[in-house]
Formats: sequence, structure tokens, C-alpha cells
Amino acid sequence: MTFQLLGKPVRTGRLVRRLDKGRIEAVASDRESFPFDVFQVDDGYETDIGEDTAPYWKTKPSGFQGPNAYFALKNALLRQFMHRAFWLNDPDCLLLRGRETELTRNERELYALSAGALDNMVIVSDKLQLLGREETGLLRRALGLRGGKSRVEGLLGNDAYLIRSRGGPAGRVALGVNLSDGEAVIAGAPVARRSGVFLEKGQG
Repeated sequence: MTFQLLGKPVRTGRLVRRLDKGRIEAVASDRESFPFDVFQVDDGYETDIGEDTAPYWKTKPSGFQGPNAYFALKNALLRQFMHRAFWLNDPDCLLLRGRETELTRNERELYALSAGALDNMVIVSDKLQLLGREETGLLRRALGLRGGKSRVEGLLGNDAYLIRSRGGPAGRVALGVNLSDGEAVIAGAPVARRSGVFLEKGQG
């Protein structure tokens, strides 16, 4: 796999980025195996819609909240109805790595699959050398969920949501999302704490 940076091919395995007068541009040339949507971000403008994420999950914040994976994902879910109407919904960066993090496997999977099912921006900020086969596989699973029209149910509930997506490459998707510290029942199915469960996938 190769990337193109401003028209020049570069090797993978390192972060592909160039800063030129505050401009960041990167283009994936192999879209079949690494199908990112590509666009340009100008550093002089505020582009971050949601909360900042972090390699830990805290449902009960302190007086100074600070970055937090829980709030970053919850913000994306609550604002999904405005996605592609006023902005591209932004759950901040995926934290896929299994090392140097306090996030559990379930929390990392929940975050990545939710971002994909929501058809949100998918950005990876991990050091690539920290990502193994499992982590890159999770990234591909998240990307495979993108492209549909999504809506979120349960916005008035207690941190238990249902993401429904239609019309994308993955077909009809229903992902139960439990952000809470206890088990939740979503559309009749039990979902463990801080976890996600597919209730429907790949039909129609």
C-alpha cells in the first residue's frame, strides 16, 4: 500500500503529513484497501465539533472534566442529527492501540464501530508501531460501516443508544451502544457495560 502526499508517493508505516502555511493534505492512493474520504483542513479555522478524546473512560467527571473518551463519543451520538447538515460529525480521533492506554478492548471497539456506523469522520492518531493485526482489523471494520445514512435512537435515555444505518456498503446496520457503567437492554437485547452489540448487519 502506498500513499500520495501532494502528488508524491510515500511509504506507509509513518504518519503522512505536511504542514504548509497551516495546511494539512494527505491522499490515500489505494482506496480499495484503505478507503479513506480525503479532504483538506486549514489550521486557521476551528474545525473540532465535539469533545476531545483521551485514552481513558470516565462517566463521572471531576470539576475539571478534561479530555475523555466517554464524553467525546456521547457528544457525537447526541449531535448526529446535525451530521452533514451543518458539519461533519467529529468524535475526535480513534484510539485503537492496546498498549499505553487505560481503555479496555470493549471500549476501544465500541468507540471505533460507533464512529463508523454513524458515518462520522474517522481519524487515527495512534503511533502506527503500536497497532497490531487486531487494531488494524478494528479500523477496517469501522471503515466498512461508513457510507450509510444514520440516525440515533434513545437520546433521552440513560446512556443506551441504538444506531441505525441504511444505504451503505454494510447494508442495514443496527448497533446497540451502551456507554454506561452497567448492563443495558437495547431493542430487547442485553448489552454489557461500555460495549456495543450488532443487532442487525448486512441485510438489504
